[in-house]
Amino acid sequence: MPPLDRAAGPATMRNRRSPWDVRGELRRRSALALAIAGFVLPLAAWVLVSLKGWADPVFLPPPWQVLAQLGDWYRDGDLLGDIVVSIGRVLGGFCVAALVAVPLGVLVGTFAPVRAFLEPLTEFTRYLPAVAFIPLIMLWVGIDESAKVAVIWVGVFFQMLLLVAGDVARVPDA
Repeated sequence: MPPLDRAAGPATMRNRRSPWDVRGELRRRSALALAIAGFVLPLAAWVLVSLKGWADPVFLPPPWQVLAQLGDWYRDGDLLGDIVVSIGRVLGGFCVAALVAVPLGVLVGTFAPVRAFLEPLTEFTRYLPAVAFIPLIMLWVGIDESAKVAVIWVGVFFQMLLLVAGDVARVPDA
């Protein structure tokens, strides 16, 4: 059988790839339907679990109760302020991690001695959840705002270091 020429014209049933093929493609309409279902089905399951009483509302409140609480926070003026503070923490932790991880990642990806020195500890540490470091962070940094930024830093730094090092190592020699 001769190879298929995709530029030859419109796809027929014979040469069209299935979406279940490895790296298969979806039609735009199918992709949109699946994306919408990815939001609607979990929400429907949440409503069903709430209506049937299968979960304690203390642990999984119904969606309408969550929306009512969001409305209360918005009316009280607390919600937007809290969102701004949270975004500030995330940006602070991410930026400080990037300031350290990017140059260090370039060194790890470029020089074998630096890689041999840092990679074992980094590979081990990146799989530990950031919250596991909270007791140490409390001892080292305290319990104020900087501790919250430090937890985010730990969650970002080791992943970013290895990602940058891997990308730098894949750059071909000139």
